[in-house]
Amino acid sequence: MPQLPAPAPTHRLVPSPAGRVHLVEQGRGPLVLLVHGFPESWYSWRHQLPALAAAGYRAVAVDVRGYGRSSAPAAVDGYRMLDLVADNVAVVEALGERSAVVVGHDWGATIAATSALTRPDVFRAVALLGVPYTPPGGPRPSEVFARMAGNGGGGGDGGGHEAGVGSGGDRGPVGDSERSGTGDRGAGDRGGVGAATGDLGRVSTGGRAATGARRAASGGRTTTGIGPGTGADRTGAEKGGVHDGAARRPGADGDENAGAARSASPAGEFVGPDEFYVSYFQRPGRAESEIEPDVRGWLAGFYAALSADTMPGPGAPDPHFVTRGGTLRERFPAGRLPAWLGERDLDVLAGEFERTGLTGALNRYRNMDRDWVDLAGYAGAPITQPSLFIGGALDASLAWLADAVTAYPETLPGLLGSHILDGCGHFVQQERPEETNRILLDWLAALPA
Repeated sequence: MPQLPAPAPTHRLVPSPAGRVHLVEQGRGPLVLLVHGFPESWYSWRHQLPALAAAGYRAVAVDVRGYGRSSAPAAVDGYRMLDLVADNVAVVEALGERSAVVVGHDWGATIAATSALTRPDVFRAVALLGVPYTPPGGPRPSEVFARMAGNGGGGGDGGGHEAGVGSGGDRGPVGDSERSGTGDRGAGDRGGVGAATGDLGRVSTGGRAATGARRAASGGRTTTGIGPGTGADRTGAEKGGVHDGAARRPGADGDENAGAARSASPAGEFVGPDEFYVSYFQRPGRAESEIEPDVRGWLAGFYAALSADTMPGPGAPDPHFVTRGGTLRERFPAGRLPAWLGERDLDVLAGEFERTGLTGALNRYRNMDRDWVDLAGYAGAPITQPSLFIGGALDASLAWLADAVTAYPETLPGLLGSHILDGCGHFVQQERPEETNRILLDWLAALPA
């Protein structure tokens, strides 16, 4: 599409099942719906809105339910995944459209994927940033994340934070792949996809444990992630490629089964030395009491912990884990903002959470077991629409979910591109806006009309 001057963005509220959704709209043309992750807002797409509008698209970035100026139900179960899908559908309808392309980052990637999976009549294509697609199914999420308790005291990746849970399926052989774009496919049923994760090296297919080294672009730092395999190498996973997102962390206790045994009491309370952040977020009020006395400082540390240029170095405590009786913030780097985050940007992001609090955002994590039940009918289901994946080479999500990327020929049969950006952390579209925009625009231009 021709490049046009981007019109000024407009803010509006549209009706949804839970109240109202706040959105920022820019441009006219085919609708592209942008869905942010935790702990962010529509503002996370500030670099994409004008680029999409100038290219002739109607770009709309929403505040997800519980964030910013959107409605925030009081009940914890008001943040189920299917409710968020309903919000996305309501936005499309309120804008007078029949269909949209949906693009999501972090939790927004999972919301976007579920929107495409459950409402293919509305969402004609889907792009996922940061977090790979894992079909519904597999073990109960709360049990999976409890098993991830262990020794997170050293060697943390410092990468992404929205670990996925899902079921894959039998997979073909691994082929070779390039760092950007989809891998050459092998001779399997639908062909295997190669190590689409770039520096992650070889990732697992079916019954093999995935091992690979990621080399940081700065300083040559190497970290290693091991994805789920079978037998002793697989923790709580089942035959057929079910994976729990629990890649072994560099420097972590090698005995994952022992870590699982000490992770939870019969009452479900954490009893191990380190608790995975998802489990830490489960109890209402607990994480809020850490964050809300100093929202701006906490957000600054959180963003720094997951960004390429400020994430903890090798041997540092993993920021995805909480020491028993401690806080996440204790493991965040301090004193420097990542290059993508200016003081004004931090003011905007922090200002919204200082006004609303964090409960709405955290309630998304508190509904994963409900989602597991709600989506049982979609267990193992692929997304067949045209799709795209963009990840950061330094994002821990790629180590945790290496199997999910390998499974793309089965789980995302309409995949048109898988791009891993060297030297990039978790906040893909903000850390690398120009590259992300180019990839998105090329993909959008290639979609069927």
